[in-house]
Amino acid sequence: MGDAAATTPNLDEVIEQQNLDALSKATICAILAPAGPERSRTLAMLYKDERTLRIETFTMLQKIYMERVVRAPEIQKFEEVLKPHQKAGTAEGLTVLQKAMIEHNLFAAAKMYNNITFQELGFFLHVEPEK
Repeated sequence: MGDAAATTPNLDEVIEQQNLDALSKATICAILAPAGPERSRTLAMLYKDERTLRIETFTMLQKIYMERVVRAPEIQKFEEVLKPHQKAGTAEGLTVLQKAMIEHNLFAAAKMYNNITFQELGFFLHVEPEK
């Protein structure tokens, strides 16, 4: 029995890992969700939970919550943790992630700039102005 007990994970560790996994999945869903008050409340709740410091997607959560512009390399890194169904396309011809990041970056850029043309904004956000 000693060998089995030594190789069996501690129940508390298993539960903690399951909680972190759930927080990670909740964070991904909140980041991909359409902008609005419900998303903002969810992001705030997740950001204020100290356990999210230990999840892989914390950096993206922090940028989104703090309303900072997310650059293309950061988006690509975040995309690596997404499941295939989270990379689905929308009617506009964008992926769910692309649409969420464009929305977010528009709001973030609006907080920084009062007067900016669509062409300048597109260049800044790495998005074609017509999108």
